[in-house]
Amino acid sequence: QISEIDSRTSDAVALALRFKCPISSYENIIEEAGIMLEDEPIGDDPEAESIVVKEAAQKANYTDLKVEVLEDMIKKAIENENYEQASEIRDEINKRKNT
Repeated sequence: QISEIDSRTSDAVALALRFKCPISSYENIIEEAGIMLEDEPIGDDPEAESIVVKEAAQKANYTDLKVEVLEDMIKKAIENENYEQASEIRDEINKRKNT
């Protein structure tokens, strides 16, 4: 079953990671954001999920993401042995808990 949902980028990434589904966008939005697309593995490719997580981390400003999304991202970062990213996300979560 295919569902079309209009959402913020952070929510779309969270849903895609949680349900292991692709994210689609209109070409003009991608161009306006200045995103250069390359051929990347998709679907059942085991590298696809780690690419999504890496791209989200590189492009996302952690302060714009909900704690629930950050918690999902830190789990994926640890699973992919990306400890630097995990520590950055941990720092953001801790910063929010201390304020």
